[in-house]
Amino acid sequence: MLGVFFGAVFPRDFRGVSVRRLAPVRAPAAMMDEHFVYFQPKGEVVMNLRTVWLGVVVVGVSMLITGQVVSQDQPTAAEAEAMKKWKEIGATGEHHRHLDMFVGKWQTRGKSWWLDPNRPTESEGPAEVKWILDGKFLMEETKGMLFGETFEGLGITGYDNFRKQYTSVWIDSMGTAMYLYTGYCNPSGTEFCYYGTMDDPETGQQNKPYKFTDRVINKDKHVMEMHDLTRIDGQSKIVEITYTRVK
Repeated sequence: MLGVFFGAVFPRDFRGVSVRRLAPVRAPAAMMDEHFVYFQPKGEVVMNLRTVWLGVVVVGVSMLITGQVVSQDQPTAAEAEAMKKWKEIGATGEHHRHLDMFVGKWQTRGKSWWLDPNRPTESEGPAEVKWILDGKFLMEETKGMLFGETFEGLGITGYDNFRKQYTSVWIDSMGTAMYLYTGYCNPSGTEFCYYGTMDDPETGQQNKPYKFTDRVINKDKHVMEMHDLTRIDGQSKIVEITYTRVK
């Protein structure tokens, strides 16, 4: 960038240490800015161009280093307060501990009333849940069969300290959408309830409301349910999955 700039301003016959005296002249009107002056050679002046450039570089580097030292060793009061708030909001706490129960390897057994409320389809498969990112989020990886096809899913769940709610993201091999759900749990951390929306390719409806519940039966078993809130026939439950810990 600078090379292009100085190549345009200074003449091509600059060589070595000694350079000729420069006198300002106006550039052609098509190329001229009212504050911009071009130079052309006129006479001889002894100046060490390399020394000038070296001075500029030394001063620039010194300012950069000094600025970094001051910034790193002596944060301003505003910076210190901002760092304190970010650390507080990023700390794990009681609500994250409620999620500890779900960590481990599980065997799942599921039922789905999605296609036919009177005749559920069944499936089973393994699932593994573990903490990621310094214990801030749970990651679940699961496999199984759904509608006669191999199914893989991945979920990320955590507690948002700022919004004071649980947040869960789900993606799977059956579609290209990412689903976001938010919710809460009871004080003992044994019942979780999430709400979110999904699109329905069967009907073409977008943003259908759904509810997810997860009930902890004991330390080795919990049951997740999915409810279609648009159904008013008393059959809102469309999925039930029982997780049994693998020992």
